[in-house]
Amino acid sequence: MPVAATTRVGAWTVVLAAVASGGTVALAVAFAAVLEPADGFTDNRLVDAAGLSILLSAVGCLVAGVVAVVRRHDRSWAVLTATAVGGVVTAVTVLQVAEGLGWLTS
Repeated sequence: MPVAATTRVGAWTVVLAAVASGGTVALAVAFAAVLEPADGFTDNRLVDAAGLSILLSAVGCLVAGVVAVVRRHDRSWAVLTATAVGGVVTAVTVLQVAEGLGWLTS
């Protein structure tokens, strides 16, 4: 099994996973260093834009990864790992949005 992506779609999967992971880490560091937690989704537009870009890149990574594996037969370690990262980041971001909207209250 090759290590690097062997198709163009696979390479996009890896790039989008790096953007989603890097954005998540950068947002976590920003919250730890400077940003105050918001009461709602409209309090800080910068955080909203960062969260939306993380979600879009994670969803794009997940979709591109599935296309690379299923249609292009790119079964490299990088593509499989990036697809898993895209799925995890998408799930965590959607979970955070659902909690923020009050859908997961007990």
